[in-house]
Amino acid sequence: MKILAVIASPRKKGNTFEVVEKIANEMQSFGDIEVEYLFLSEVNLKLCKGCCACLTKGENYCPNNEDDVKIIEEKILSSDAVIFASPVYAMNMTALMKNFMDRFAFTMHRPRFFNQYTMIVAVTGSVGLKETINSISQLKYCGFNIVQTFGMVASSPLVNPSVGDEKMIKKIEKEAQKFYKIIKSKKPMSPSFDTIMQFKMQKKYFLKSKDTAPSDWEYFNSKGWFESKVNYYTHDANLGVVKNTAAKILAKFI
Repeated sequence: MKILAVIASPRKKGNTFEVVEKIANEMQSFGDIEVEYLFLSEVNLKLCKGCCACLTKGENYCPNNEDDVKIIEEKILSSDAVIFASPVYAMNMTALMKNFMDRFAFTMHRPRFFNQYTMIVAVTGSVGLKETINSISQLKYCGFNIVQTFGMVASSPLVNPSVGDEKMIKKIEKEAQKFYKIIKSKKPMSPSFDTIMQFKMQKKYFLKSKDTAPSDWEYFNSKGWFESKVNYYTHDANLGVVKNTAAKILAKFI
């Protein structure tokens, strides 16, 4: 089992890494797990230029596409699970995490990370956990199967005595065990109502966008997502009758 830990802190050995490392070590004690750490501060991921070329024409038209975005995508796709971790800066995720999301915005139009069980970790000195976790959780629109979130308050942004606290250690161990069990169970994803709506709205509009958004049309067409019987990006997702029916009805009127 392979886990990719994406660390969005500019401090390589800060509180955020300490928490993720303890989660990873605990999971490795349960079974055969390989963990790779991807430090966004060390990769070549240029700032998004806001040109929208990746959305309208396709990701290969991005003026920055010679950096590490394709390498990172391959690492994610080859993983069984991903941990996205960020400290809280100014009540939200770091600029490193935001740029990562900006550079992968094209996968919100053309989702693909359905096989990656995902945990979101946020670490703060005081406040902002909810805002940070909610912001990073928008990665669900890229296809990520977010099954767990974990926020931790460290007593100081410069040291990490809380990580060594017995009560906090037990909490981290509990979260690690929970994440491990979810991954091992291979439980089908259960999309939220808004991601089901996303599929139905994209299907509706991209079907008419062969000329205006050819990359989106070609992607959906190649996946067979335009077929009337297809209700979601993956055939084995647990949509739920109520959520699927409500989204189907609402999509007709939008």
